[in-house]
Amino acid sequence: INAEYGHVQAMTSPPTLKDEQKLFKKITKQEKKELDEETYYLLATKWFKKWSDYVHEKTRERPGSIDNTSLCVEGSAKLIPGLCENYDYLLIITSHWEKLFSWYGGSPVLSRPLIQNGKEKRVEVYLLQLKFKLIKQDGSGIDKDSTKDLSVSSIVTINQLKTQACKLYDLNPKHVRIWNSTTMNLLLEDEKTLQEERIMYDHVLLLEKQKTDGTWPKSGKKKSYNIPSMIY
Repeated sequence: INAEYGHVQAMTSPPTLKDEQKLFKKITKQEKKELDEETYYLLATKWFKKWSDYVHEKTRERPGSIDNTSLCVEGSAKLIPGLCENYDYLLIITSHWEKLFSWYGGSPVLSRPLIQNGKEKRVEVYLLQLKFKLIKQDGSGIDKDSTKDLSVSSIVTINQLKTQACKLYDLNPKHVRIWNSTTMNLLLEDEKTLQEERIMYDHVLLLEKQKTDGTWPKSGKKKSYNIPSMIY
């Protein structure tokens, strides 16, 4: 589960004003309901206010494509720190988003999962920002120039994380394993989530690529070299 920086064109046949007024009412009523959807979408209040003016006939001008760029760091789909729900953005359910998006298109598309911590449910607005580095093939340490960033949900599994991380480096996940740089433990339980593995924001994870002879650079020895001193 990740942010998508995408754009699609609106439908060739625009909806009627009544259609839009109906959807507007549904979206505003939805705010009072309990969280029970798997996925929610962020919608910038800056754009929503323009749409509100059109829906309430304060202007005849339609708001144009959905614009969520006010929520993001320039040139990316990474959220600006410290955004507030209902002030900077609204959270809307998938069916409402899909209808609105089919009418207006726009970007970036910011989907977020519903997660549960104990009895508490919340939308994971801010995804985990992780850093990856490669272990050198000769086993001598970490390639400091290999750092790449990845934004993911805390409920993705280790297997899903490995797949996404390997895409960054064009590696085959079948021949890669992940080390937690803090504990220097291998993340071997593929179906465990990052939340269960206690992977936190700004965590550094290490990718180790299997050698052609079937062995691993680190050879499974936790203290073959001082990892922490080589990371930063």
